[in-house]
Amino acid sequence: SPFGNREGEYAGMHTGIDLVASDKNIYAAGDGIVTRSDVETEGGNVIEITHTDSSGRQYVTQYAHLNNRDVNVGDVVNAGDIIGVMGDTGTMASGVHLHFAMWDKETNEYYNPRQLFSGASNY
Repeated sequence: SPFGNREGEYAGMHTGIDLVASDKNIYAAGDGIVTRSDVETEGGNVIEITHTDSSGRQYVTQYAHLNNRDVNVGDVVNAGDIIGVMGDTGTMASGVHLHFAMWDKETNEYYNPRQLFSGASNY
């Protein structure tokens, strides 16, 4: 599912993108600190990482519907570290996939992750 408004069974604002890949490992999108690693009803197993850019601005990346979480709150991660495994946990999962979202920590503005990764060699 793309970022944006959806209709049908999962109607409403979809704040991230849903991804499926043959490699089920989930990797940290950037260097940061794990600020959430727990279970919720809709997203199932969820990890959130807070990243700080060179200007001090903070962003959060969220990884949901994981089969398992391999990091804990307070862990420092580097871009590319394995943090979990793709799954289908939570009531909003319609199959094995990763829900990936990103937002500005100060303003709570969500970004379309697809725009951030366009042109990346591994996307």
